[in-house]
Amino acid sequence: MITATIIIIGIIVYIRYKKKKASPDVSKELIKYQKLLKKGIITQEEFDKKKEELLKL
Repeated sequence: MITATIIIIGIIVYIRYKKKKASPDVSKELIKYQKLLKKGIITQEEFDKKKEELLKL
């Protein structure tokens, strides 16, 4: 019984850690796209779309 509980707790911890690790750092992503915009690599429209997507507006 204790072994099953430990396994379940381990699975929950693993899932939570995996979700946190998978999510990108939004501020770093925005800075990256802002630099691309300033260099003229992407348009203002593309930047705004990506910003909306990252901020989930």
